[in-house]
Amino acid sequence: MTEYLIGLLITNSLLILWFFSPLASSLGKYILKRNDVYMLENLIDIISIRSQFLATLLSCWICLSFWLSLIVGIVVMIIFQMEWHFPLLTYLTYPSILYIVKQLYR
Repeated sequence: MTEYLIGLLITNSLLILWFFSPLASSLGKYILKRNDVYMLENLIDIISIRSQFLATLLSCWICLSFWLSLIVGIVVMIIFQMEWHFPLLTYLTYPSILYIVKQLYR
């Protein structure tokens, strides 16, 4: 149970950092080597020129929460040496919990 909550908090923190901080624009400036990235929306516009799928994934709270939940679930499973089904559990439950939390604090 503790591992589940740790993963949930990590996933929630990553989503908050991505959508509500300047982290996305800072990473965009560094990775794309462009100075015209000021907000997440600018970054998404630039990425959408090359890949519409990636732009949608990075701009959608629910889409990103599914993939982050799977990745965080795998990392937590490896660190705490858990069963193989733990990432599947996180992939199926974290996004809905995180979406409810986001709606409560809107």
